[in-house]
Amino acid sequence: EMSNADRQLDELRRTVREVYTPFYADINDTVGEGIATFADRLYTKKVIGRAVMNTNNYRKIINEFQAGLTWLQSIKDIEDYCQNFIDALAALEGQAVGAAKNLKKGWRDAVWERQGILFLLDQQQPREENEGTEVTDGMSLEEPKIQTQTNDFPDIDRPDPN
Repeated sequence: EMSNADRQLDELRRTVREVYTPFYADINDTVGEGIATFADRLYTKKVIGRAVMNTNNYRKIINEFQAGLTWLQSIKDIEDYCQNFIDALAALEGQAVGAAKNLKKGWRDAVWERQGILFLLDQQQPREENEGTEVTDGMSLEEPKIQTQTNDFPDIDRPDPN
């Protein structure tokens, strides 16, 4: 039987995958000739392996990215993994910067709406090291605990759109 924490991580992985799906074709077009650079950056960040990097095949890169989510065991690990993907995309510059911003916003909004979790991507205040070990981060799926505005989270009602 799965624990609540395991179910929450599975739902987070599923959300990341589902949100990416409508971006697939547009990001493929945006990456275009920059596929080798994109693959190299993902490899450097340990998002994909060398064999996939050398294929310069967008479908294989995305399949490996999505498969890699399976092995991540904390919210912080998934945040870092997704941030590495966004960073590799944004580093291509030009239209890829807009694609990265839209994907980041899509992930943040969907995770907040579906799970009530602030998905910390590119934040000024990173999740504490020990925070990633407690999967629920003080929030359960059944009874989300929503804080009022604090200095820690200036806009708790919605994730930062940046």
